[in-house]
Amino acid sequence: MAKEKRIEVTQLTNEELISENLRILTATVGGLSDTLSMLVQKVENMAYHIIALEEVLGEVVSVTGVDLAKVNSNIRNKVSGGTGGLGDSSRAIDIAASIASAATRK
Repeated sequence: MAKEKRIEVTQLTNEELISENLRILTATVGGLSDTLSMLVQKVENMAYHIIALEEVLGEVVSVTGVDLAKVNSNIRNKVSGGTGGLGDSSRAIDIAASIASAATRK
């Protein structure tokens, strides 16, 4: 938050203190709203990229084929390495299978 002029609390009446607190809260909520809006836009952009990548991969897989055993092994290794062995790779493996099976249905 930007530096603001500090107000000596002991110099404020109760009404002034309430007013000042509301002003600060309003500015804070406004900043949070802007941040949340930006994050939603970034998540939407990521979702569009994922949809596009899934479709492109589906087309590539339908032409070239895919070794799902190798893909699954690579996924397990990456998830394990990135999480210190604590991650569960099953969701990523399911997604890979879904992309590969969608490609064979085209």
